[in-house]
Amino acid sequence: MRGQEGDDGRDMASGGRRVQVDNPAPALTPEQLLQAKQAERIRDLERLMRAAIGFARDGSSQ
Repeated sequence: MRGQEGDDGRDMASGGRRVQVDNPAPALTPEQLLQAKQAERIRDLERLMRAAIGFARDGSSQ
């Protein structure tokens, strides 16, 4: 089932908006990408450690 069409024929029910980006963000350098991945891994490990400590304390995985 189609939604109402916009003036240019796009299906408005499916969020057929066009977004123009005047100044896109610059691509990350390989070093910045590596640092971002490492930071994400550290956050994941910290979350896992907090869960493990909580489980060891009271038997729950808060």
